[in-house]
Amino acid sequence: MSQIHYTPEYIAMLFTYVAIITLTNSWNIASAIALILSILLVSLGDTIFDRFEQNTRDLMISKYIYTGRGLSSRRVKLLTRILKNFVLGIVLFLGYILSYPVTYGVVPPLLLLVAFGVLSVSALVIYFFPKISIVFWISQRKTDVEVELPYALVFLRTLAPLRLPVYELIELIEESVSLKAFAKEVKLAKKISSATSTSFLTALDTLTANHPSEKMREIFRRIILVAASMGDIKEIAEKVFEEVYTWFESRISALVEKFTIIVGTALFAYFFTPIVVAAIAPIIGASTLPILVFILSIQLLAFFVLYTLITSFYPTSLVIKPSRVSLMVGGIFIVSSLMLAIANIFLNILGLGINDKILIVMFAVFLGIPILFTEKEIRRAKFYDRFVQMSSDTLSLVAITGENPAKTLLENSKSYGDKMRRFVTVIVSGYTSPALRQALIAKAPSLYHATFIETLVTVLRLGFKPEALRTFATSYEKLNIVVGSARGFASMLETVMIGLSVVAGGFLAYLDKIYNNLWSLIMKVGVVGSTTVIFAQMPSIYAIIDALTVLSMLLTSMFVGKVRGGSILYSFRAALAMVVFYAVAKYIVLNLAF
Repeated sequence: MSQIHYTPEYIAMLFTYVAIITLTNSWNIASAIALILSILLVSLGDTIFDRFEQNTRDLMISKYIYTGRGLSSRRVKLLTRILKNFVLGIVLFLGYILSYPVTYGVVPPLLLLVAFGVLSVSALVIYFFPKISIVFWISQRKTDVEVELPYALVFLRTLAPLRLPVYELIELIEESVSLKAFAKEVKLAKKISSATSTSFLTALDTLTANHPSEKMREIFRRIILVAASMGDIKEIAEKVFEEVYTWFESRISALVEKFTIIVGTALFAYFFTPIVVAAIAPIIGASTLPILVFILSIQLLAFFVLYTLITSFYPTSLVIKPSRVSLMVGGIFIVSSLMLAIANIFLNILGLGINDKILIVMFAVFLGIPILFTEKEIRRAKFYDRFVQMSSDTLSLVAITGENPAKTLLENSKSYGDKMRRFVTVIVSGYTSPALRQALIAKAPSLYHATFIETLVTVLRLGFKPEALRTFATSYEKLNIVVGSARGFASMLETVMIGLSVVAGGFLAYLDKIYNNLWSLIMKVGVVGSTTVIFAQMPSIYAIIDALTVLSMLLTSMFVGKVRGGSILYSFRAALAMVVFYAVAKYIVLNLAF
């Protein structure tokens, strides 16, 4: 039989409830029921919450090998106390709601129901929080490892010719600055080894066998098994790298193959639909509100579908990390631009639309200022791309000639400008310093660049074996092809979207001009009929469609930003170009005489 605990919280809750009922003279059947529930809760004491706390601890332990993490004892206790307080609040509200016929007017009923609903939902969220966390942690662990997997295999493949002991290779991964997920896996394997009194390789094999990532179970585990049985991983590292490279390449290829879907859907949702609606709305006599809802629904649906499609295929390792300043400035101006576009839509509905020239100037400011920050990040990533390409070519040559790689890198960097020469000088002169190595790796704009620098300085530090240099160079030559495909796709997508904005602006302005001329002709001739009346009911349709199209271009530019640098922060250049060219096309068409 479980022990009963009369905690101060429950006693205080019970006395508070009795005081409320007594002072408001609310003794009735409903109040009695609520009082019985309160007494029952007090009688149970902490038993329910002790069980919740123990179940949470058991869940964290049983799923630890799959998640690699869990809630600490202090956090489990804190979670239990929060749940307890929410339940106490629910009981108090329940008592008040049941006695509401007597206490009518003390608290507004809507506020009472909202508060009760918030408490109930919050209690449910807290109750299921451990299970939700488990699912999230498993997914995050799987994603983090698969993002780093190609580069971890390049790291092992490059160092395999050095014939280092397996434990030294694993220790290098544990000390890695760029391969953070794999470093965590090694540390977790050491914890399991210590807790179960098994060998480290056995613990690592157990960990990979139960890993949520299928690729870790089927690919990386093969390296562990070979390392445990033979010690030499050179041959197996070559095989698994080819498999992972094919998988990695297929993601970029799939993104490029989906180009037609992306452009076609964007063309239909963001440009074709508004133009068609603008063309037929005056004739069919459609009202403004259904048109607005219809177009916005299509555009938002297309945005989430296309953005999800691009995100699912775009490699996370190529995401360019923005600085804090770029992140803050970009976030502020993205929100400001979207708010301006949405406000302009509703102002046009009210007939108070912003003047086109003023609107263009405002967008030029909102989109131009963050370009100064975000394009700096893009240029920095391109500089690192050049460094990777230059280093790969140089190391391929050094592997054949047998020259000193550090000296040859420094000599070849001079032909790439002073900035490249200074950067290479820092690398070749400071790779023996742990602090400098960590700083160089941490400052890299993406995981792709960071792992290249870390592998390079590791090879320079451990020895200049030609086979290791050749393996390293050929590995990144293959990866460079994939990265080049992604960069080229971004440029192509940006160009096509700008071209579509020009076509949309010109054609929409052409329709506007035709209908304005037609309306002027009707007014002069004085024809009376249903067509004239219907046509006269849509004076602001083109202003609304124009405002919607501007919002469409902002949303479309986010696809370009995602492909350019893995984030919508890099969409400002495309957005500004699309808005400006759209306005220019409109101006040219509206001022043509015909």
